[in-house]
Amino acid sequence: MNFNEFIKENYNTLGMKKCVELLNTTKGKVQTIVKKNNLKVDKKSLNKILSDSTLKTGDKCNVSIINFTENINKYSVYLLGLLWADGYIAKNTKQRYNINIECLNEDMEFFKTILDKIGKWNYYTRKRGDWQTITKANTCNKELLEYLSKHDYNNKSVASPCLIIKTIPNNLLKYFLLGIIDGDGCFYFNKKHFLRQFSICGSLNQDWTAFEKIFNELGIVYKISRRPNNKGGSSLIRILNKNNIKKLGDYIYNTISDDKIGLPRKYAKYLEIIG
Repeated sequence: MNFNEFIKENYNTLGMKKCVELLNTTKGKVQTIVKKNNLKVDKKSLNKILSDSTLKTGDKCNVSIINFTENINKYSVYLLGLLWADGYIAKNTKQRYNINIECLNEDMEFFKTILDKIGKWNYYTRKRGDWQTITKANTCNKELLEYLSKHDYNNKSVASPCLIIKTIPNNLLKYFLLGIIDGDGCFYFNKKHFLRQFSICGSLNQDWTAFEKIFNELGIVYKISRRPNNKGGSSLIRILNKNNIKKLGDYIYNTISDDKIGLPRKYAKYLEIIG
């Protein structure tokens, strides 16, 4: 098969880059034949080419799975918690193994200080009407996405994070809980009515097993409530008094003055509660 015939028969599935590589030629020479014969890459093959290209780029420059498997550290553990709370993963041709975290822009400004310590992330900001500005952090990594899926991150709307907790050294577990709290946790204080409360919300059928285990080991009294409604409902795990909230804070915030890990606005509210 000669040069011209190879391109005519294979360009539609291989695309420009692969043809150039296989024929050890220039892009210009291939393009001349492509234009002359009006050749195009079919849609299915194009999606695969784009996906493979994105994955190869991601492997070189974004977030390495080693941070979560071999070189586990306080930043990666915190991120595992934040991903459990505010993250979402997309495994399909169009979205190409995306791992995303989306939140208020002011919160993302803090999260960036953690995210950028363990890899290169892409950031996208949007504002709609009178709504607050939202920022999304994104990375594309097939290996990391499959690791997260294996540990229930694609099922976190109902699952408990027991599988991923098994991979975390006990001395770093507080950073995982802190990441979840900075994503989904809420410290509430109504000074007028002397109401102090901490809560994490979930789906109606949320499995709270991992949180119950942590709270029980810390001697924290908590309550789980489930509220069904015509849209499915919700549930939450709550801590309802100052002493028990302080036990939680003593656990997750005991190094915040040194390592600066913890969303400032939530830490400030916690200090107000125990003050």
